[in-house]
Amino acid sequence: MIKTLVVLTKSRKDGDYCIACKDLKTGEWIRLIDNDINKHNSIKKSKFFNSEGKSINLLDVVRVDVRLPFNKNHSQPENWVLNNYKFEPNGRYKEYVLDKLEDNYDNIFYDNNRTIRKEIIEEKPKVYSLQLVTAEVLIIKINLNKEHRLKADIKYNGNWLSDIDITDEDFVNRHYDKVESENSLTLNCIKIVVSLAEEFNNRHFKLIAAIFDGNEYVSF
Repeated sequence: MIKTLVVLTKSRKDGDYCIACKDLKTGEWIRLIDNDINKHNSIKKSKFFNSEGKSINLLDVVRVDVRLPFNKNHSQPENWVLNNYKFEPNGRYKEYVLDKLEDNYDNIFYDNNRTIRKEIIEEKPKVYSLQLVTAEVLIIKINLNKEHRLKADIKYNGNWLSDIDITDEDFVNRHYDKVESENSLTLNCIKIVVSLAEEFNNRHFKLIAAIFDGNEYVSF
């Protein structure tokens, strides 16, 4: 099935990428996955280029051939399998109209904790694992437990979530030195994509998979 998608995450996953998009026709989330279970179905960095040989980045619009997986992942129902690594470029989406794609939820994944127990997800009849939201405040800090990594506290709908890992590699590379020198970086009224990770030790961690700070890379 051919879908026209806007790329909304290009985040770190097992040395490759987790790529999440929205279908511009239906508005539904589409997380692209590879059949390689040894890499947790991540999208290969070496192949994530469009048909013109250019790097694919946030807000690029591409046409791809996908299918639903044979074994649907209850915790990540948005997963679609790439039939091939052919990405046809179809322009770019303007950041100033991201409001049209924004999701409307009371919380970031059901509560205000940084993780959610596996059994809670399993009990829910309808699960979602991707959200595009506007953070009222985003306080970015050094993640002292991991080298060259950032984390953030998020204020959303008046509630705080603390110590959420940032997996947006481009954002980390652009801002790490500034955060390190100033101890923190505060952004107000900023759009982010949050993702619910696969189960680890009976919990799903919440991640910041993309931060739209007005400096998203353009394909080159």
